Amino acid sequence: MSRTIVQDYGVLEDAKVVQDDDKYLVVKAVIASEIVHQYADGWAYKPADELEKAAWTADGRWVKALSHPQGPSIINVRDVHGRMENPVFRKDLLDPKTKRTCRRGIEVDIRFFKDRAEADVLEKVRKGELRDNSIGFSCDKDWTGGEFQGRHYDYVQRNILIDHLAAPIIKGRCPAPYCGINVDSVEADVWEETEDSIRSGHGDKGKFDKDSFRTIDITEGVKAVVACPKGKYENGKCTVGMESQSFIFSKDKFTVEQAKAWFEKHHAKDSASLTEYFDCPVCRSIDDVGPLEAGRRLMKQYGADVISVIEGNKAAAVTVADDLSVPEINAKIQGLYERKDEAAKKQRGLWDKRAKEVVMTPEQEQLSRELEGLDAEIKAFRELMAKKIVEGENSETSPAAPAAASDYEAVLAHNRKALQDIKVFLDAF
Repeated sequence: MSRTIVQDYGVLEDAKVVQDDDKYLVVKAVIASEIVHQYADGWAYKPADELEKAAWTADGRWVKALSHPQGPSIINVRDVHGRMENPVFRKDLLDPKTKRTCRRGIEVDIRFFKDRAEADVLEKVRKGELRDNSIGFSCDKDWTGGEFQGRHYDYVQRNILIDHLAAPIIKGRCPAPYCGINVDSVEADVWEETEDSIRSGHGDKGKFDKDSFRTIDITEGVKAVVACPKGKYENGKCTVGMESQSFIFSKDKFTVEQAKAWFEKHHAKDSASLTEYFDCPVCRSIDDVGPLEAGRRLMKQYGADVISVIEGNKAAAVTVADDLSVPEINAKIQGLYERKDEAAKKQRGLWDKRAKEVVMTPEQEQLSRELEGLDAEIKAFRELMAKKIVEGENSETSPAAPAAASDYEAVLAHNRKALQDIKVFLDAF
């Protein structure tokens, strides 16, 4: 059997206020119930006999409002907002399906300290607006499978030791009325808050090699805790690639809602893809506006350059006559730029007419090929002119290339460099 630390969720029982005076608010709560739950490493069964043996371990354990502590235990006095008292193993809890009092679990009194817990939080507990709770506990995993009430499980949680209770919290997995301020969930769904950060907990730490954990920067305000699956970490290296175990969000940049929205969008990516993604500004922009809209805008602005860069194509080689003089080359380049400007205007006009279309018409495809060919010719003639000048041919009396030419080349070079980011985006996704 392997030992692990777990957090499970539950819900406050309705209208079971035991005491409400100047110092304390005391409410009843079922903190654990005989049940099968899904965890990151499989389905786990929490048997009644193990809960009965564990009930006493809840007595006097601290309660933290709104979230679990950063670590597996409450070690900071600022996190203490109450304590659990009078734990009892009950065999007569109401089963919401059968309406019979036959369900088994642990019930406690939660004594909230009014000088430590926020008044608005306690008021929401009284009104039933915040009802969920979550225990933190350790247990041994007995990898013996079976069934409970028709549901298969992969292992049994044994030798349970209850460490603390997070209550109330926003959402729990064991819903009311199964657990009352109640318990039970999957570690993967745990969200924790501190004064400075918000942390997800979607990956079971037990599935990773304990020596492989690292914290990496993903983007501004977001860090990822990454680790290597067990058995795949050798000589300080992960042979299958590091996986994200959780994410840490700075409260300077994220609210809880924003952090959860970011998590839903990005948590499935592996750590390498995430780092590459956030190192690529154009990738994030494409993701924000959507690939179709991004493609439409890029094609309208850059024409064939976009397709060429995405497909990794190189412009077809162009052969030019070597016997041209520098003035003749300049004249050729000027003529090519004039043709290119004309073709580009036509292409922009066509895109304006088809503002919401992404697929090019045959006419647009022809113009794109023409522009690509003109670019290749201009490049070839400019290289020939550079060669002539290096070889000593005098160009002082030659007509200058149009002023716009060098500017256009600089802009084109910049655009091509920027468009290389598209390859990063496509490779990552």
